[in-house]
Amino acid sequence: MNINRYDAVIIGGGYIGLAVAIFLGKVGLQVIVVEKDKITSKKSINRDFRTTAISEGTKKILDFNGIWKKLKSKAQPIKKIRVFDRHIVNKIDFMNPKKHNFLGYIVENKYLKEILIKEINSIKNILIIQNSLIKDIEINEDEVTVRTNTIKLNSSLLIASDGKNSFVRKKLKESIFFKQYNHSALVMNLVHTKDHKNTAYEIFLKSGPLAILPMQSSLNKKFRSSVIWSHNHKFINNIYSLDNKFLSSLVNEYIQKYVGTIKKIENKKTFVLSAHINSSFGKNRIIYIGDAAHSIHPIAGQGWNLGMRDCENLKKIIIEALDLGLDIGSEFVCKEFNNARYFDVFSLYQVTDKLNSIFMNEKFIFKKSRQLGLGLIDYNKNINNYITKYAMGDIL
Repeated sequence: MNINRYDAVIIGGGYIGLAVAIFLGKVGLQVIVVEKDKITSKKSINRDFRTTAISEGTKKILDFNGIWKKLKSKAQPIKKIRVFDRHIVNKIDFMNPKKHNFLGYIVENKYLKEILIKEINSIKNILIIQNSLIKDIEINEDEVTVRTNTIKLNSSLLIASDGKNSFVRKKLKESIFFKQYNHSALVMNLVHTKDHKNTAYEIFLKSGPLAILPMQSSLNKKFRSSVIWSHNHKFINNIYSLDNKFLSSLVNEYIQKYVGTIKKIENKKTFVLSAHINSSFGKNRIIYIGDAAHSIHPIAGQGWNLGMRDCENLKKIIIEALDLGLDIGSEFVCKEFNNARYFDVFSLYQVTDKLNSIFMNEKFIFKKSRQLGLGLIDYNKNINNYITKYAMGDIL
């Protein structure tokens, strides 16, 4: 078995794992990404039809790390977000308070992944190992040892970026708080008749939120959007099994007034809604980032942005450790990372969870409170702008 020494081993080659590899590789670290699947083939890249919401704050992170200039041609800007509670009269409109600036961007995952992999291939001190299963992890005072089915790796730091069901987290018995929502979500990419005009919609129905996110038009200039519809498990499973013609007629009832009639459902997928947060994000030479550390209700579309803030904070802390002549797997790095990220993650975890509960509640007092609250936020520009900046990642 080959034995190799790296500064950092990253377990998981998803979007956050690839991003943190790039950030640390550009600092000069010797980095290896270990992934159980084949992720670099064209077939694998194109398999993920979903979209990612990129906040203005995350765009700045990507720009600072040299990625945004390669991604922006594939990014659909969001100029306005319109929020409705049951009826069109109960609404808030959000726009960037800075003129000629956007709230965020929607990028198709296949383009995001392709660009991240190309960037990694251009950095000599980053290696991706695919189809590699972790067999064992050992930690001692000086290093972490990772054994896969093909290789043995030694490193100063192990970064777990292997998703909600993290093997690393389970192997090392890291405790979590987990919440299962009684909802699933149906994700669909659609072609529709009306121009979305760079507007995203969040419609809070009695049954759960329905989001419409603007996508780039196709080559033949057809208007496209991504729809995420949350409802109880049985309902979502039943409508997923419908013929696309019947599904279109059902979805049209909710979105036709915003983006027109559905011409085609390009693809669709369901997933169960849940959220979790680790008891710790860093200790004993192990750092947890992205979904391996936390996941939140998708009500605000902020999951990936949280993960990107993990990547940027970890990079900055490692640079500080290197400047001080410290081991990058030291307790200084682990504690600093945990302290830097926990409040941000916990706050957004609570905000999204409570928002979902408030908007799902049908009691009279909650309905009236929502109407008054929406009206106040829509009318008061100071409050509106503060919430907008928070969602954009400009206030942290």
